[in-house]
Amino acid sequence: MLLLPQGAEAHVPDFHQLGIHVDGTFAEYVKAPCDQVHKLPDALDFLAGAFVEPVSCVIHSSKAARVTHGSSVAVIGCGLGVLHGALARQRGAAP
Repeated sequence: MLLLPQGAEAHVPDFHQLGIHVDGTFAEYVKAPCDQVHKLPDALDFLAGAFVEPVSCVIHSSKAARVTHGSSVAVIGCGLGVLHGALARQRGAAP
């Protein structure tokens, strides 16, 4: 059984998540469904390409938190927290 973010349940008989149930990006070889693989544009290097997904998650959460000019933001953690702090500053959050 798979729990959805809204608390609803989805009954998926054969649920396998890449990186959890199946070897992920630290494996020497990874087999992934073609609809989950995206070719990076030639002008985008691998380091910048690696940040596409984490930054999109940070943008989504910043919009959900309604961070605007003058907002107060507390960031806990140094992983994605660094990105959260940088985006909050760009969106006008103040101490």
